[in-house]
Amino acid sequence: MDKMTQELHDFLLQHVNEMAQEWLDSREIEENSVYTADASLEVTEYLREQNHYFTRTIVKVLKDGSFKNLSGWAQEIATKRARLGNPLYQSIQHFKKFRFIFLKRVEVFVDLHQSSITQRDILLWNRTLNEAFDRMIELFTMYYGQVAEAQIYAQKMLISELVHQLSVFQIQLVSFP
Repeated sequence: MDKMTQELHDFLLQHVNEMAQEWLDSREIEENSVYTADASLEVTEYLREQNHYFTRTIVKVLKDGSFKNLSGWAQEIATKRARLGNPLYQSIQHFKKFRFIFLKRVEVFVDLHQSSITQRDILLWNRTLNEAFDRMIELFTMYYGQVAEAQIYAQKMLISELVHQLSVFQIQLVSFP
């Protein structure tokens, strides 16, 4: 990793708290949503911790150039969001909000170090970070879909079992003298 990419990496890690707070402050009141601005302090702190973990995961891509570490966060959070019944579109909206906040922080870094950064650096960072966000969104939606499908299957099995039990009960009633 070249010197300026290392500096960007370090800069972003130094601003994890500020980016998380800006994202949390951008929330609106959303009925039946984990993301709602009027969430409990406990939920807000949970979201902050998850945002820190997400940010560190994305920033790590700058350091090692690998996207292989994205899956863990995506699977964990997508599973939780799907089980809570949080609509997928809300999560995507928050990915978009945070990407904007994140890339604004990269712009601040570029402004601070204009004389040391080449256009090629900026293009590489832009491509790498956007690819990391896109892959994270793809993984998130894939895992979310898997959980949602499993929930639908379980519901179908439950309905099937209930219908079967009802049929048995009806047969017993008809047979009852």
